[in-house]
Amino acid sequence: INLLEKNYPQFIPNVSTCKSPQGMIGALVKTFFAKKINRKPEEIFHISIMPCTAKKDEIARPDLGRDGYRDIDCVMTTRECAKFFKAHNITNFDLELPFDSPLGMSTGAAAIFGVTGGVMEAVLRTAADKVEGCKDLVTPQMEACRGFEGVKSAQISVAGHKLQIGVVHGLNNVKRFLDELTKVGNDKCGYHLIEI
Repeated sequence: INLLEKNYPQFIPNVSTCKSPQGMIGALVKTFFAKKINRKPEEIFHISIMPCTAKKDEIARPDLGRDGYRDIDCVMTTRECAKFFKAHNITNFDLELPFDSPLGMSTGAAAIFGVTGGVMEAVLRTAADKVEGCKDLVTPQMEACRGFEGVKSAQISVAGHKLQIGVVHGLNNVKRFLDELTKVGNDKCGYHLIEI
């Protein structure tokens, strides 16, 4: 979002108003979960472990906190986490631990959020379920949009409507993609949903 705000403000009206998954869980931890365990938000230190260093800057955004506290107090990258484990000789990752369910059961969509293309897939699955009661929307075209290869696009049908979807991975690819959209024009790009 920072890249859009600084370099491509013309696309801001098209951006989802949803917080990132990190922002969503941060707000839930410091509000709903804090009440559930009878704690004040400032008594909880919430560490987010994320693959992207941009998440460190994200937690400073004004919309990711309230009443003088942050929803996420600290971000460790997965690389930093691995270094921490190595430095502290933590090697036993096969511990049998009971699954905790502080917020209730989730859907399968939650499992794909962390994969490139996962948010787009979750949105389309939910839309298909709500509009036409379709529980299984996974198609070869959608599967082709998963993964880490630059820019991918596909056409998918939901409730009889053909939707052009795109998934962009990596900052350099995002810049190139947005530069191309700028040349074409926001209203003529042909995409209905783009995950960056």
